[in-house]
Amino acid sequence: MSNVIEIYQSNSKRISVTVSGLSDITGYNSYLSVKNKESDASTLIFSGGIIQDPCSLIFDLTPTDTSLAVGDYIYYINLELDNSTYTIQKNVFSILDGVRY
Repeated sequence: MSNVIEIYQSNSKRISVTVSGLSDITGYNSYLSVKNKESDASTLIFSGGIIQDPCSLIFDLTPTDTSLAVGDYIYYINLELDNSTYTIQKNVFSILDGVRY
């Protein structure tokens, strides 16, 4: 299964995530961050997630979020509780050229 996220430039996108390895993520803070490359200190997109149930969450990205230049980036999905941070996913975040009429 691929965890690559593909989004057309300047489009909305709902990203659903199922968490394994933690029995219950209720009470955690969840974040999706996108960077140009892994070594960058700054993020291009930072979105808070919504916990749906004990093992799933969603992120809703807006056209403003996805207005990056066409190309491949890197994303992280993190869960935080107290002073602990868990990176539960890391992969390619691809902005695709949208269809123009």
